[in-house]
Amino acid sequence: MLFRRVSAVAPEFIGHDEELIVAREGFRERCRHRPQLSALGQSSGGGTSALIDALVTPTASFGASLFGPASILDIGGDATFSALSGTISAAYASVNSAAATPVKTSKQESIALNRAFDLFEAGKLSEARDALNRILDDNPRSGPAVQALGLIALAENDTASAEQHFRRAHFLTPNRGYDTDAENARILQQPDGKVLDRAAQLVSTKEQRDKGIELLLRLIDRSPANAEAQLLLGESLIASQRTTEGVTRILTAIDAGDDGIVARIESKFEKLVKAAPGLPEYRGVLARTRIRSGDFEAALADLDIADSLTDGGDYFAVDRTAALVGIGKGQLKSGDVTRAINTLREARRIDTTNSSAGAALAEALLAKADRIRNTGNLGNAISAYDEAARVIGAGGDASLRGRIASRAFTAGRRLEANNVAQGREIGKEVVAYQVAYTLDPDNAVYKRKLADTRNAIGDQYMADNKYASAAAAYERAHLLYKGDATYKGNLINAWRLRGDELLTQGRYDQAVDVYKKAYQVDKNNAVSRQSLATAYNARGLHLQARNRFGEAVRDFKEAVHLFPDNADYQANYAALSSYDR
Repeated sequence: MLFRRVSAVAPEFIGHDEELIVAREGFRERCRHRPQLSALGQSSGGGTSALIDALVTPTASFGASLFGPASILDIGGDATFSALSGTISAAYASVNSAAATPVKTSKQESIALNRAFDLFEAGKLSEARDALNRILDDNPRSGPAVQALGLIALAENDTASAEQHFRRAHFLTPNRGYDTDAENARILQQPDGKVLDRAAQLVSTKEQRDKGIELLLRLIDRSPANAEAQLLLGESLIASQRTTEGVTRILTAIDAGDDGIVARIESKFEKLVKAAPGLPEYRGVLARTRIRSGDFEAALADLDIADSLTDGGDYFAVDRTAALVGIGKGQLKSGDVTRAINTLREARRIDTTNSSAGAALAEALLAKADRIRNTGNLGNAISAYDEAARVIGAGGDASLRGRIASRAFTAGRRLEANNVAQGREIGKEVVAYQVAYTLDPDNAVYKRKLADTRNAIGDQYMADNKYASAAAAYERAHLLYKGDATYKGNLINAWRLRGDELLTQGRYDQAVDVYKKAYQVDKNNAVSRQSLATAYNARGLHLQARNRFGEAVRDFKEAVHLFPDNADYQANYAALSSYDR
């Protein structure tokens, strides 16, 4: 929260309701650590100063990382505090012990102030403003209420009004720090550079550091890509012993900053790591700078050390994945395809959702497939193309998808030609065509070739009287081109022949199910409709002979529904109609 809620509860009220104050202090601490430990890698802004050179280095004495259950690589899902949350995080700061004699505030007014802040913190700015104005109606000289109106103005990005409120609050209640708030609100009306200069002045002294942090939070709220501000904020937070928040901001600065900022951070944290070798967070920062500068092996070494300092949690998974991807790409570029694939497989194992790792592994598998294809081993090449396609999935770079599709299709055509020349049946070429179509479904050539090949596979199964397998192949062709009469006819015929086979074997239930499939393909097909009706009638007679009349009459009814004029079906149904309930 930008600027403090220092006067929400006056000192003389603390004695009246100490539990309330303790509760609010606890909430302040929760707000202070609000950056979520779940998205460290997201980019934002950053900043720089000489402050970090004089940081007090914490001592490493812990079982788990200071990051708790989260990964240092996954910190700060919200790269910047929102205006409201930024304000909340500082609003509960304790009244400075050096403040002047406090203004008398009644218990009733203190309670009303706290209720107004509750509304403010809930985002109900209009209601909070109304509540504060009611306080001012009863006590026009309530400095805390006027200051709170300034906080609301800041939350609405009205820095000019905020400045006016803070100056009035300072006039009414001197020595509470409202004049500094007013000056910060005035500075916030200036360009980012002016704001950053002012913040640097404030954080350079311990006494004013909190105000500088508050100002930086507001600056970052409006300019999240300001890397200098992010870095300065991170350094200031670490200097205030708020290590987790500080590291979060510095990592964000690394992601968003230019090479100069990254180099400065790397140099400073090399010193900090030497001074505090037991802090894994500092190792994580150093690893991130190495990744930005392309020194992936050094980054991986830093992460290995950082991992050894934690309780075994996978805190650095995102950065470790990034380092492995960088190493794998380097190996691929140098021609070491096998090592590259192994490295990138490890990166994918750590984070199966990482798109960069997926794309890099697919690229390596493509290189492997091309090499195998050039040796003439088309089957194995197609398997590698298939794996590359599975790795890249539904996303990935369009160019990479296109290259995999094209080369897989070419390998499939070559294998098909070889099989035809040697009189062999269709083999892995269908896998190649499926890869091409999956990666580029709008390509009409890929689609037709895949459908024709599926249909040809169906023909092969039909020749061997494997009707169910034939139907499965024909169905895949039919799904690609539902309007193609050949594919549709082949599919209906295969299901019908399989149904005939089952009916002959007395497997009535399965025969009915298969005939239904044929009928569903085209309900206007007289042959498949007759086959289904015949199966219903046959099963009905079978059930009737076993005195299962209720089930039998339902089958006779289905047969009549398909062929209402069939006398046999009608007679069979009529004989058992009394069981039709």
